Amino acid sequence: PRARLTSALPEGELLEAMDAIRSDPAPPEIIRGIHYFVSNEAKHYLWRDDVSETGGIMIGVGAEQNYLIAGWARPEVLILMDFDIYIPWLHKAYRVAFELADTPDALITLWRSDEGRERLKAGIVETYGETGEVQDILRAVKFAKHVGRHLAKLQARYAKIEVPSFLTDDEQFQFIKGLWAKGRVLAIRGDLTGKRTMVDLAAFSRISELPVRVLYTSNAEFYFRFTKGRFRDNILGLPFDERSLVLRTDPH
Repeated sequence: PRARLTSALPEGELLEAMDAIRSDPAPPEIIRGIHYFVSNEAKHYLWRDDVSETGGIMIGVGAEQNYLIAGWARPEVLILMDFDIYIPWLHKAYRVAFELADTPDALITLWRSDEGRERLKAGIVETYGETGEVQDILRAVKFAKHVGRHLAKLQARYAKIEVPSFLTDDEQFQFIKGLWAKGRVLAIRGDLTGKRTMVDLAAFSRISELPVRVLYTSNAEFYFRFTKGRFRDNILGLPFDERSLVLRTDPH
């Protein structure tokens, strides 16, 4: 294993700096009016060797595929962003699922079975019940009924191709669970072309002295020109180093 990077900030200050990262405002509309609660990309395993043990900060767009990549990359900090607010709400439900589940199978059950979903919803109320977001997170879970089925298919696929993932490998599962438990995951509405989140992420990277080692944009760039908003400045402004990777996909 490669040497782990250490933040220049004490743990408390690091978490405070994460909390200070601003979300972007809601977009006028989301793509096709669809919430992408599961990924429509099928071959993330092709990146496994390239991203292995990269550490640092990982910034990822989208849903569960970020946990696949993070299980291999083992970042110090995981930033989960999407301009559709339902996806950060989904990840906040995942936070509770990782808290409640001790194994990948248990995680899938929380999303897939009626009893599991009721337990997940109860955990969400217990965790977020005093915040204004609790009903929003529950709404995301209600609409994301196919998450459990999708995770089960992913688990079977990764077992078949013999590529360890957070759904098949306990060490990777416990790593993701631990990131959430330590408060080192941020789920936020962020726009790659916006003026706030990406700017704040660059500042966070600089003050923590943790480089952005993985930037995963999914296929978001299909839907806007590179000249839109602050996109170019936002990408160029991120503190990369010689080991940083930008990951981009086509659907399917």
